[in-house]
Amino acid sequence: MRPAAAILALTALAHAAELIDRTAVVVDHHVITASEVDEQLSAAEFLNREPLDKSAARRRRAAEQLVEQTLLRREMEITGYQPPPPSDAEPLLKQVKGARPDFDVELAKYGIDEAALRRILLWQLTTIRFVELRFRPGSAVSDSEVAEQYREKYIPEWQRAHPGGEPPPDIEDVRERIEGELIEQKVDRALDTWLQQAREQVRIRFVDAAFQEPSS
Repeated sequence: MRPAAAILALTALAHAAELIDRTAVVVDHHVITASEVDEQLSAAEFLNREPLDKSAARRRRAAEQLVEQTLLRREMEITGYQPPPPSDAEPLLKQVKGARPDFDVELAKYGIDEAALRRILLWQLTTIRFVELRFRPGSAVSDSEVAEQYREKYIPEWQRAHPGGEPPPDIEDVRERIEGELIEQKVDRALDTWLQQAREQVRIRFVDAAFQEPSS
């Protein structure tokens, strides 16, 4: 290849790489690239067994998830949280592989590799543990809340599932389950409130061009 042609070829490759990794979102000074958005979406679709969908709406939703991840990572750094070691993701990866006989084929279909999936599974585990540590202590449940949940939700659900009139278990027999559900709800609400407040404290800019539908 002549030098001029080689330069043109390299320029074209560089331009292609720039398009692939163009900026999709900026959170203050942190850049989220289009390729990160695509990887997040592909992994979510793979894990949820959803059809491949790279529409602008789905990519925008994946970008919103990455914004939340960025905010959580900042909070982890501020609080000095120590994430779990990479080896903790191996049981999760093994579980996914065990449920997918054609794991490698399916993974390739969604356009991600095992390393990326392992990294995303590790992040999911990290998030779960951090959220529990950060928000669960303020999510205590009272006896009156358990009684209300038992009366207003558990019993009606039991009656719908047992139309023959079988009596429901005593509240003490299901207390642990009801408390767990209520605590999980409180943790979720606390996380949602925190994320909303955290978003208000940073500048978030979505680059519209990164989410445009590809021209046919």
